[in-house]
Amino acid sequence: MRARMPSTVLFLATVLAVVFACGSAAEARKDATPPSTSAKAQTMLNRGIAAFDKSDFKTAKGDFEAAIAVNPRYVVAYTWLGDTLDTMGDPDAAIAEYDKAIAIDPEYQYAYATRCDSRREIGSYDAALSDCAKAIALNPSDAYAVRMLAKLKAATKDYAEAVKYYGRSIALDGTASTSFTGRCSAYNNLSKYELAVEDCSKALTLDPSSDTALFYRAVAYYHVQRYDDSINDWTRYLKVDPKDDNAHYNLGRSLYARAGSETGDASSTDLQSALDDFTYYIGLNKSDGDGYLWRGKVEIALHKTADASADLKNAVHNYEVSGDTDSASEAQKLLDQSSPSPSA
Repeated sequence: MRARMPSTVLFLATVLAVVFACGSAAEARKDATPPSTSAKAQTMLNRGIAAFDKSDFKTAKGDFEAAIAVNPRYVVAYTWLGDTLDTMGDPDAAIAEYDKAIAIDPEYQYAYATRCDSRREIGSYDAALSDCAKAIALNPSDAYAVRMLAKLKAATKDYAEAVKYYGRSIALDGTASTSFTGRCSAYNNLSKYELAVEDCSKALTLDPSSDTALFYRAVAYYHVQRYDDSINDWTRYLKVDPKDDNAHYNLGRSLYARAGSETGDASSTDLQSALDDFTYYIGLNKSDGDGYLWRGKVEIALHKTADASADLKNAVHNYEVSGDTDSASEAQKLLDQSSPSPSA
């Protein structure tokens, strides 16, 4: 769900938008809707916000549309409707609502920040950059707008810039867990895993329910060889989303890595669990070489030579089809090493 500005700020923005939507004070007096109608629109807006906060997006959408029907110049209602549509998976429709808000009030900063994010989602990076720049120009101290710019930098794989802007957002507002989570992800992509662990841990302190922070921290723990911690995070994450195939894949890798430092029953138990996780992943990704490669490694460790050979052949085939020659060579080398020598 897109994180919005705090409710107290929203209340102030709602009041201001009634004036700003009409332009100057004189224009406000001329164009303002009757007090009873404005109160009705405000009531509908508040009802929509309450539904949004409960993740009842269909009801929220209807309430925001009703508020706009009562007051067609209600800028805040358009942005809330845009946020709702974006959360429902329709960023194009969200952009259309932000366009309407900006047409009414070209200085309404929040609409630019949220339109930046929706444009990022559909890959319109240049337009998104223009929106983020406008939002920050209107209010350089708005942590939300700076965080949207950081997300955009990460989307374009400019992770160093993403780290920089997440840092600026955190300096403006150190209470937003999503800023720490976003910077954690950027650090992972820069192979700065210790810093990633620190940021995701901070995010989880601020928001213990952040499954995204748990995911990224588990990745970072794996790369700094803290396999127990990685496995613990993946296990917690999978309790929230047991069908996440990528989490199963990564848990399998962590279990395999830990098994390499163990002996006896502990090693065997980890390897068998890893086998189950890779099998789950392969069931949903049959054309991907990675799942077969890693399951093949586990089967070699479990002395299941025939199964390993079959999986590694599938890995080689899938890598070749996808054009990943380096991975195909790795899988072929492992296949050659694990295959029994022909009888003399």
